[in-house]
Amino acid sequence: MFSFFRKKPKSDTSSLDALAIYVNKDKYFVRVAHFMEMNYYQSTITVTDPHGPRMITMDPWPETIFLNANGKLTVREYIEETARAYNGNVPALLDKCIIEELEKLVFELRIIELTDVPNAIRPEFEKPRPGAKK
Repeated sequence: MFSFFRKKPKSDTSSLDALAIYVNKDKYFVRVAHFMEMNYYQSTITVTDPHGPRMITMDPWPETIFLNANGKLTVREYIEETARAYNGNVPALLDKCIIEELEKLVFELRIIELTDVPNAIRPEFEKPRPGAKK
C-alpha cells in the first residue's frame, strides 16, 4: 500500500548499460561556442549559437555537460565520474540521459565537438564573455 516509502535499490557504476554500447564512449568532447553567465549565483549560462543569430539557454544537465566539455575527458570518463558522485546511489538510466543530452549538443546544436584525441579548448571559448549578471 505504501510502496513509495520503501527504499529504492542502490546501483553502482557497473550498471551503466547505455555507456557500454555507446559508439562514441572513447571520444573526447570539447565546447566550440562562446557563452555568457547570465545569473552569477546560479551559474546559469547562455550560449551564442555559432551557426545562426540566436542565443541558446539550457536546462541544468546540458549546461553541466557544456561546461565540462574541456577536451580532456572522454565521454566514458565523464559519465563514470558523474556516476561516482552519487556515492553508490546512481540513478537508473543516468548514462542514457547524459548520452542523449550530449548527442543534442554535438549533432543538433553543434556547440560541442567529439575528437579522437585530447585537445584544449580554444582560448575564446574557455571563459565566459561578459554578460548580464543579476
